[in-house]
Amino acid sequence: MTHPHTGEVLAAVGGRRSRYEGFNRALDARRPIGSLVKPFVYLTAIETGRYSLATTVADTPVSVDLADGSGWAPRNYGGQPHGDVSLMRALAESMNLAAVNTGLDVGVDLVRDRLADLAEGREVPANPSLLLGAVSYTPLEVAGLYGVLA
Repeated sequence: MTHPHTGEVLAAVGGRRSRYEGFNRALDARRPIGSLVKPFVYLTAIETGRYSLATTVADTPVSVDLADGSGWAPRNYGGQPHGDVSLMRALAESMNLAAVNTGLDVGVDLVRDRLADLAEGREVPANPSLLLGAVSYTPLEVAGLYGVLA
């Protein structure tokens, strides 16, 4: 837990045994962050000046051709697109297709750069799957990212 105004770490639990010196899950466990990345996709979009929370975004199917010749076609949870929705609704309901379409529009590189800035320069891959959280952070790093939003 971090202080929302200062970012100071107030509490961290790294495992069940408090006196165990070893792997600390709060500091060492890197996991893909998944949908936790979506607010940063939308933050990047809003910072371009072309988007606001009321902007209509497309929660429609998308397919991306990858450098290796394969394709990537993400889906929403439940498999159904929702059409045109407000950015606010897309964020509130964690719509995958809206996040991907918005992130592709503003540019994966720009989203990657924003995350790298907020994560104190840590390398972030510029793959389209980044837009759905295919990047690994520790819980403490995620708390730091969200501290920026607080």
